[in-house]
Amino acid sequence: MRAHLTFITVGKDYESAERAWVERLSARYAQDFAPLAISNVVYSVHMYVPGAFTHQGVHGSAPKPLAYPGMIENKSWDKTALEIALQPVMDFQKKFNVHIYIGEFSSIRWAPDQSAYRYLRDVIDIFEAQD
Repeated sequence: MRAHLTFITVGKDYESAERAWVERLSARYAQDFAPLAISNVVYSVHMYVPGAFTHQGVHGSAPKPLAYPGMIENKSWDKTALEIALQPVMDFQKKFNVHIYIGEFSSIRWAPDQSAYRYLRDVIDIFEAQD
């Protein structure tokens, strides 16, 4: 690979919001995943956690509208919970001194009570607080 080219890679199972790398990293990749043995690599993560909130109503109707912050699938989700969900990614970045690119993140626009705005504000704040 030429030194001036950058290679962007994603973790396994990146294609599904519910199986996003950010969710699976702590369970599997934290032990098994190691950086590629080449320079100029950027590791990409998709952030759709919690998927029940970010994709509510996309694949059918949601039983009731889910708000953020709030209880989503019997778990309290707020900025702290998002930071905890992203911690394995931040740990990987620091442990191996690599670049992380958040390739995708969002929420459905019809979340109640400006929840999508609050969710996006929190995840962007978390991203921008990283080195």
